[in-house]
This record gives sequence, C-alpha cells and structure tokens, in this order.
Amino acid sequence: MAILSRRSKILAPRLSPELDDQVLAKTCKVISVPVRGNYQVDHYIAVVEELLQECDTDHDRRAFRFEVIARQAENVARHWRRHSPNEPDALVLSALARLASAREAGAVGGGAPAYLTAALDDCHTAAALNQADSMPWIAALAIMRQQRRPWPDVQPVWNELRARDPWSRAGHLELLGYLSPDECGSQTAVRDFVNAVTEAAPPASPVAALPLEAELRRYRRTLDAGGAGAITADEAFRQPAVAALLDRARVEWLQPGAFKHAAAIADLNLLAYALLRTGYPQNAAPVFQRLGGVVTAWPWSIDGDPVERFTLWNQRFAG
Repeated sequence: MAILSRRSKILAPRLSPELDDQVLAKTCKVISVPVRGNYQVDHYIAVVEELLQECDTDHDRRAFRFEVIARQAENVARHWRRHSPNEPDALVLSALARLASAREAGAVGGGAPAYLTAALDDCHTAAALNQADSMPWIAALAIMRQQRRPWPDVQPVWNELRARDPWSRAGHLELLGYLSPDECGSQTAVRDFVNAVTEAAPPASPVAALPLEAELRRYRRTLDAGGAGAITADEAFRQPAVAALLDRARVEWLQPGAFKHAAAIADLNLLAYALLRTGYPQNAAPVFQRLGGVVTAWPWSIDGDPVERFTLWNQRFAG
C-alpha cells in the first residue's frame, strides 16, 4: 500500500518548470537549498555550469535550461557573474536573472530598472566572447522587449539570433510578445509574423506551437476586455482555421518521437487547454495521457489555479 501511495503522489498533477528534463530537475533540487557559505556557492556554480555546458550546441535545450535556472537561482547567477566576469554563460544567466526580477515587478518601458541596461551590455559582451552561441541574442531580445525599445533597435538583434538558431522557440515567443497590441505592435503584426513563421518552419520544429500560442494570447486579451466578446470567446476555437490547426496538432504532435523539443510538454499543455474549448473536450484525452500530470502555469492560469483546473479534467479522463 505504501508503494502505491508513493506512486500516486509522484503521478499527481503538479507544476514542474523543468517539465520532463530530469537532469534539469536534479539541478533545480540541488540549488533549491539556501546558500550557506562560499563553498556551497562554488558548488552550485559548478553544478549550473555543467548543466548548461552539457547541452553543447543544442540551442533549444540550452535556452530552456537558461530560462528555468534564471528564474530559480538569482543568487547563483549573481555570484557566478562576479566570480567569472569573462564567462559568457555567467553573463547571460545573470542578465536573464535580472530580467526575471524586472518582469516579476512589472517594470516595463520607461519604468524598466536601470540595471537592465547593464544586463544588456553583458549580453553583447557574451556575444563577442562566444560568437556562435544564440543565448546572448535571446537574452538581449528579451531585455529590449522589456524596455519597449523601438523596432529599428530590436531588428538587428533578431537577425543575429536567427542567423544562429532560425527556429528558436524562446526567441520567437519573445518577438511574439513584442509584436502584440499589448506591447509594441498590433494584431496585424502578430498575424503576419505567425503566418511567415508557419510557412517557413519545418514540421515539428520548436516553433510549431507558435500559432496556437498566439491564438491563446488573443483569447486571454478577449477575456480581459470583458463584455459580450468575453462571453463568446470560446467560439474562436471553433473557427475553421483554428479548428484545422488543432486537428493537425493533436495528430502530428502525439506521433512517437515527432514532438521532442525541450519545451514540448509546455506546448502540449497549450494544446490540451485549447481542445477543451472546442466543444469536443474528449479530443484532449490523449494529450492529458501524454502529459503524465506535468502542468504549466500558462495557459491554465487563465481560469484560476493551474493545478486545480488541470486536475479537474485529468480526473474526468482518468475515470
């Protein structure tokens, strides 16, 4: 009975920022213990450095690990940068950690903290030290988005990123946000960007979920606006173009070995959520099975507590 109890606990729906990256999960567990002394700081730095270097030239997984570690280990990032000011990964991780702090505080545009300018300088230094790496350009793009910099400033950074990793999921999501009507663009700019990427990207690439991400962000804006539009917002998922997108995704993304980029589980959460709103929620059952209880805050937080909302549907399909 004890064994069954432990297994049930393991399989219970849970928020897992590391998704299915077990190596990343182990690192996050190690560095979650509060720092007590210089020796422990040095150990944490070594663990994080090894985690990032292990990816080698896998730009997609590097970007995912940087994002997760930056949100969870600001202390480690700061100490690493101070200890190794000429280490590109240390500079980028520190920049992303500072960006995470600014985002948590909601500081954007003219209200963005001055330390983001120093963080952006670190990105350019890192880019010069490791010219083949895409990470400095992802971080720079994200910081410039937070600062609401004009497009003529952003475009060269975007071009540098695409030259190194043309289908960077992290980079495309940053630009999608930048081009949104909430930030520096419009719904037309979003549509044109998504269409261009969809036409050019290879099947099952890390940016395969970009159209669905854009649709869900528009759905959230509609709900936030309130009124009659919010009442009928779910109808967007039954429109022919979106319905076709979801039909393709639930076939192609669930093919064995076909959808295996670092954040594939996050994109499958998008798919599960969207399928529930089509009027045919049973189509989401295979996606829930594939997810194995791994929950992402977005997009479930649209409806309240992410784990509660996910668990509600997960139990229906399991029973």
